[in-house]
Amino acid sequence: MNKKNVKKIVIIVLVVLIVILLVGKFISASSLHGAMNDASRSAFRTEFITFLNEVALQAREDFEKGEIHLENESHCYSIDDLDAYNFRDEFHGSALVEYRDHRYIVTGWLYNDDYMIHGAKDDLLTSDDVVKRGDVTHFENCGR
Repeated sequence: MNKKNVKKIVIIVLVVLIVILLVGKFISASSLHGAMNDASRSAFRTEFITFLNEVALQAREDFEKGEIHLENESHCYSIDDLDAYNFRDEFHGSALVEYRDHRYIVTGWLYNDDYMIHGAKDDLLTSDDVVKRGDVTHFENCGR
């Protein structure tokens, strides 16, 4: 082989390696972004369930004190009504507690800067129920 052929082969090999590295970087970056997005949505879902549990505990306390009568009515709780909820500054929302079919049903609305869950219950809730908030500026208070 002469020197010109060796140089051509070296250049071709280097170009192929650079292309392979760039494709690998692109694939790993998109996979990492997707995994981070999935983790954020899952964390928001977990926070939503925590919020609904705090509302249920507050409603039970209020019912036992005689402050609300859920057998005959529903009651709306704002996130600010919950003394035990620690993330008031990061999240906004409300939850409606109703007595239906001989059981208490808690339906919630929760959002932050990035995500929202709109009118959902905790049973069978998945990360797919968490949606990007986008440009939504109005958010329902207990579905009203």
